[in-house]
Amino acid sequence: MPFVEMILRNALALDSRLSTLDDDHRDKICQSPYRGMLVVPESEEFVVPMNLHSDSDRTLVVDHVCYVITEDGVRLDGVLQRAPANANADCIPVDVFLLVHGTGSNYYAAGVLERFAADALVGGTDVLRVNTRGHDGICALSGPGKRRFGGAAFEVVSDCRHDLSAWLSGLESRGYRHVCLVGHSMGGVKSIFAQAHDHHRLVEAVVAVSSPRFCHRLLMSYPQTKRFRDDWQRAITRVEQGNGGELIHVMQPLPLWMTAEGFLAKYGPDDPYDLVRWIPDVNCPVQYIVGSQTVATSPAFFEIDSQLEQIIPNSYNFTVQVVADADMNYNVAPEKPYELTERWLREVNV
Repeated sequence: MPFVEMILRNALALDSRLSTLDDDHRDKICQSPYRGMLVVPESEEFVVPMNLHSDSDRTLVVDHVCYVITEDGVRLDGVLQRAPANANADCIPVDVFLLVHGTGSNYYAAGVLERFAADALVGGTDVLRVNTRGHDGICALSGPGKRRFGGAAFEVVSDCRHDLSAWLSGLESRGYRHVCLVGHSMGGVKSIFAQAHDHHRLVEAVVAVSSPRFCHRLLMSYPQTKRFRDDWQRAITRVEQGNGGELIHVMQPLPLWMTAEGFLAKYGPDDPYDLVRWIPDVNCPVQYIVGSQTVATSPAFFEIDSQLEQIIPNSYNFTVQVVADADMNYNVAPEKPYELTERWLREVNV
């Protein structure tokens, strides 16, 4: 059975079991003593034969489908992957990578983080791939009391602080002490934002892979962002009409359904989630990786490499890496995100 299919089946099985519980029972699960723990339900450990891009064709990886409960009572799912015994130890100064998905994605999605996880496991480092409450386009969040909507359409980005804090506490409960946060796209923005505010003691380094700027001025002034300006005005109109919670389909920076008020909050003129603003406040080394094609073609990445290099003198320990000819998904160089991260972790002072 393919890895993604197996993960998906187990995740759906966990969710279906929780959804059948009555409200009182579900409330108990989403409250103490489960908070701060990485919960692995019984019989949810399984061995997956994976192609890990190594010299051997197939390697056995022990996976644990798991979940955490956030401080505000939201249940989030993930998978903890243990490096195989025959892995080639890279001797990097972290004992686990915490991988954070991008907008509308999830912990079992194929692509950049799937490949990163595979390469990390070959290198002998465990991996935790996680959901935030912004997973998928729209989702139902389990928690105390009435269920509520989540997903990219309804998320409040700053809630990532609750999500990542819960996952980091969960790793600590399992004995991990040295974590590298790695986020793709919006996942990198969330990783930087959370660590800039919370300075979690377990985080030794943060890696943002193709994470966009949320800069209102640039999005409003860029010649090719007429659709963003149209969407912005449409969202303002909905809010002024008292329909801020109404879903609208926006086209830039990427096609997405989201609430009108959420769109204004995410891309507003105060730039609350612009990573250029928050990188200097991160208390550990940060590496930013981006493809040259992404910089050349996306308004959200316009001249981002040069803009980020300007803040290096004001940052704790910040590095920018541009991958030639690569796009958002690194199709021409899928090995680069991990390769650059592994090399950087060996060199950086953590």
